Amino acid sequence: MATNDQSDPQPAPGEETVEHTPEEGPTTWETFLHAVVSPEAVLSHIAETPLAHLRWLVPVLLYIVVSVSSIQVLALSPALNQAFRETIDEVLRPSLDEQIREGALTQNQADWLYKFVSPGTPHFLLAQGTGLVLGAFATLFALAFLFWQLGKSAMSSQAPYMKVVEVVGMTYVIASLERIVTTLLMMGTESIYATPSLGLLAIPSAPQSLSFLLLSRVNLFTLWELGFISRGLSFLLDRDFPKVLVLIIALWLIWSAVTLIPLFNPGG
Repeated sequence: MATNDQSDPQPAPGEETVEHTPEEGPTTWETFLHAVVSPEAVLSHIAETPLAHLRWLVPVLLYIVVSVSSIQVLALSPALNQAFRETIDEVLRPSLDEQIREGALTQNQADWLYKFVSPGTPHFLLAQGTGLVLGAFATLFALAFLFWQLGKSAMSSQAPYMKVVEVVGMTYVIASLERIVTTLLMMGTESIYATPSLGLLAIPSAPQSLSFLLLSRVNLFTLWELGFISRGLSFLLDRDFPKVLVLIIALWLIWSAVTLIPLFNPGG
């Protein structure tokens, strides 16, 4: 009597078996490139996979290296170097001279401090490098904490803090591109005020012009980063993208307004 065999058919002798494995997401290194060319897939992958510290650490380190290299490149331009020095003299020298007159500083101490803000000196590179390292990491964790708290309070989300750090950290890939573009614009225009923003339209009146300061806030890379973070948080917090985008832009507008307030004070 014949029976129905429900087991999987065995391959014939000499026939190779084909194993079907689930499709994997991009590797950690591929993620950095995909963050620029296909951010939707990368951000979705970050939200669905366990924490990977390299996804936030490497972009920050990349940003620091690019920024320090940018400073070195800009220091090679005589016109930009002179513009930096003139701006520093205009802003810092009066304050140092006043402290010398009041006895708070000696001339040697003032000269020593001046070296740390004078482009082209080893002191300047050390100060800039240290500031970039501390500033990059401090900004990363502070912004991530702000967005994490926003998710908890405004959206009742329980997303892990370090996953938010991952999303914010990936924006440093965009920030590195911004540094490169800004460096090229500065060298091309020979202006220390050139940025990839609408401020390019008002460079002749920079930096005294309020119109320049307002237009410079409309930075293409800043808008890109805001959209990137909003999309990443929408995946991570499981909320609608438009709602998250509105909240993030609102925070950015508040921050921009607060930082512009001193400009309306004649004595500021």
